[in-house]
Parts: sequence; C-alpha cells; structure tokens
Amino acid sequence: MGDLTELFLDGTSIAEVPLSIELLTRLELLNLNDCRSLVRLPSSINGLKSLKTLNLSGCFKLENVPETLGQVESLVKLDISVTTRRQPPSSIFLMKNLKELSCRGCKGSPSSASRFLRFPINLMRWSSDPVALSLPSSLSGLCSLTKLDISFCDLGEGAIPSDIGNLCSLKELCLSKQ
Repeated sequence: MGDLTELFLDGTSIAEVPLSIELLTRLELLNLNDCRSLVRLPSSINGLKSLKTLNLSGCFKLENVPETLGQVESLVKLDISVTTRRQPPSSIFLMKNLKELSCRGCKGSPSSASRFLRFPINLMRWSSDPVALSLPSSLSGLCSLTKLDISFCDLGEGAIPSDIGNLCSLKELCLSKQ
C-alpha cells in the first residue's frame, strides 16, 4: 500500500483516522467527505508530504483539525465545509501553496468553552448560540490562493480582512449567504 495515491473513505462510519496513515507517503488525495462519525484526525497528518487534496466536508462530529495540517506544504486543496469545527486551524491561513480553501457553512459551536479573542487564538464568543466564522486579520499568508469559499458562514460587517485585495492569485471568492 506504499504506492497508494488516492484514498476514498467518503460516507464511511470511520471514527478516527489511524496513526498509520503517515505510512502512506505517496498519498495525494484523502477524501473523508460525509464521514459523519469522524471525530479526530491524527496530529501526524503532517507526515503526508505528498498530500495535495484533503476533503473533510460534512464531517459533523469532527472535534478538531490538527494545527500540524499547516505543515503539509504540498496541500493545494482543503475543504472543511459544513463541519462542527470550533475553529479552522490558524496554520491553514499561512499555507503558501494552498490554492483552494472551502469553509462553506463553517460556524461556531455553542458547546465551545472559549471566549472571543483576536484570531488566530480563538474564533468563538462565549454564547449559547452558534456564532459566525471569524477570519484572521490578515490573509497574506495565502499567497497562492485562487479560490476561497466562505459562503453561509454568517460573516458580519468588517469580518473580511482589508488585505483580501492583496491576494493577487485569487480568482474566485464565494461570500453568498443564500
């Protein structure tokens, strides 16, 4: 299995990605779309040095995406849409090779026990209701980004960083509410 380049686990009942995933050194695509029982990814995910595409869309129980994901320099497409993520890992906003990022429908979780602080520490307010996704004060680390989908995230006024215009590679920006 050392030559495996694509792994499709979408729609399965997998609860955790095993630590041994790092042994798949040639893995380029990991699709976990709609794995509704998935609660955890291993921090060793940064060992996937060839990973180009990671799809976590619809993983409703996913507790966290490890900060080490930002160390996967080969990653060009990341989809964390419609998860119950409490916050995207701050490291993804520093990924210079990332071309496509989808956080469609990402909102805060009422179960979060963190208070609102300036990104990247926490993205939540202490609240009984879900809150809007909050972006970092700068997106300049995403210098290769061509597509950003932050639609259906309940972004409020001033939520989009003023330097978004400096993303010279950006070709598609999705901000739809409906």
